Amino acid sequence: MEAQLEELRAQIANLAGELNEVQRRLDGLEARNGAYATTFSAEAADQATPVDQPGIPELPSPAKVVALIGRTLIVLGGAYLLRAVSDAAVIPPFWGAAAALAYATWWLAQVRRAADAGQRLGAFFHGAAAMMIAFPLIWESTARFEFVPIPAAAGALVLFCAMGFAVSWRRDLWEIAWGVCLLTLVTTLSLFLGTHDFLAFTIVLLLIVALVELVAFQERWLGLRWPAALTLDLAMLLLLTSALRDGPAPEGYPVLSHSSVIAIGLAIPAIYFVSISARSLLRERPVTPFEMTQAVIALLVGCGGAVKLVSLSGEGGAPGIGLALLAVGAACYATAFSFIDRRSGRGRNFYCYTTFGGLMVLAGTYMTLDPIALACTWSALAITAAWLGKRFDRITLRLHGACYVAAAAAVGGLLGCAFDGLLAESADSWGTVTLLSIGLTGVAIGSFWILVTSKSDSASEWFELLPQLIVGGVAVWSVAGIAAGWLARPLAAVGGEVPDPALLAAGRTAIIAGTAVALAWAGRRWALLELTWLAYPVLVGGFAKLLWQDLSYGDPRALFLALAVYGAALIVTPRMLRRET
Repeated sequence: MEAQLEELRAQIANLAGELNEVQRRLDGLEARNGAYATTFSAEAADQATPVDQPGIPELPSPAKVVALIGRTLIVLGGAYLLRAVSDAAVIPPFWGAAAALAYATWWLAQVRRAADAGQRLGAFFHGAAAMMIAFPLIWESTARFEFVPIPAAAGALVLFCAMGFAVSWRRDLWEIAWGVCLLTLVTTLSLFLGTHDFLAFTIVLLLIVALVELVAFQERWLGLRWPAALTLDLAMLLLLTSALRDGPAPEGYPVLSHSSVIAIGLAIPAIYFVSISARSLLRERPVTPFEMTQAVIALLVGCGGAVKLVSLSGEGGAPGIGLALLAVGAACYATAFSFIDRRSGRGRNFYCYTTFGGLMVLAGTYMTLDPIALACTWSALAITAAWLGKRFDRITLRLHGACYVAAAAAVGGLLGCAFDGLLAESADSWGTVTLLSIGLTGVAIGSFWILVTSKSDSASEWFELLPQLIVGGVAVWSVAGIAAGWLARPLAAVGGEVPDPALLAAGRTAIIAGTAVALAWAGRRWALLELTWLAYPVLVGGFAKLLWQDLSYGDPRALFLALAVYGAALIVTPRMLRRET
């Protein structure tokens, strides 16, 4: 009996275990069915979502497109109804145009409403209808019928463009933004040429550019910066051409105020430099090719035109502009070395800011100082930049020092004096060597010495040697030209009391040939690769001079001397350059 009870208990325990296993399997099956049901419900909900939901691109059917086109035609018909009412003198033409523009603005406002409802294609057709009404209306009522004042038309263009950006912003309707902006630019330029009111519509373009740069700060529609900038630059060139015209303005052209044109010219670089600074410093974006290009164009067209007008007006405002540019240049240098370099290193932004700083300093000092003071100032800047580049191991400062040396040599007359000494035709044009030329030559030689002593032993790339190459070229050209200028009259008088131009030309060729040999020797002797790079260009220049000047005289004695010396240089120079440095 006891054994039977034990067997019964074991069977009951086995049965309970099997029931638990069945229950476990049923629970798992129900859980999987629930997950499948949830997934199916989610997929069904997704499939039930309308196609026009925001963020999901529309797949329009032909019927829907046809219906939208029909609606757009009805909208355009409403605009022509307002035109008919105005033509029938029911309301004055100006108020008829205002009503039509308000009608277009209402449809432009529907763009955002349609986009918020997920109807992106409908929003596009709303915007297209508004643009087809507004821009032809503004042009025709202003340039053709002339019943809308130019200030009102200018304000309408700016406001319509701003509203187009506003309704496109939330849903990133780039089609509407691009369409409104491009049509605003085209209409403004057409009114610029059609009404001859250059000042008013240049101001419109200036405001449009400011709007475009404002949205670019938010990383929206960056491609619009190119057409906006090009249109403004073209308008500014035409405005300057009209302002600089001699005599009274032609019939139908308004009289331009020089002060207004100067203000617009200075506003162009101001807008772009503020925009570049905001994006690169606040947004930490790299300076783009557009920004580099347009910054230079804005300086040349805007600031350069303003300075030209100031000089013609005789108001003496150029030094003030120059001082402002100097301040901006100093700020660019300070920002590059104290902020950008510490935060992001010597990348594109660093080099762009230092380049802007150098250009600003050159332009500012050029507008402020006379030639002699300018040459002295640039010489001091050259020595300072070269020394700082050596002190802090900055290739940027060394390169800027080289540019200051070249600029000082050009404005101080050193390059011209050396040209006269080497290539002048007649005795009357042999340049007189001045103390300023000698001083600038000393600056070039001193800067070259600083740059050479600051060069690292491993510097062999062309960019690392570019500062020495520039300064070395200026120094070599200056020394050769001054030497030729000093020896000009003795060389010309070798054949007698009357100067002999043929002997002078042969002597100059000998100086050029000797310069090439000296460059090859010095480059080999002191391991100055940059000097060896100059040897062959000097030989090429000597050959061109031999053909152009020496052979034209046809003097056998002079030709013998020139050909012998130049031929010897052609033999010796390559041999020196082939040796181990």
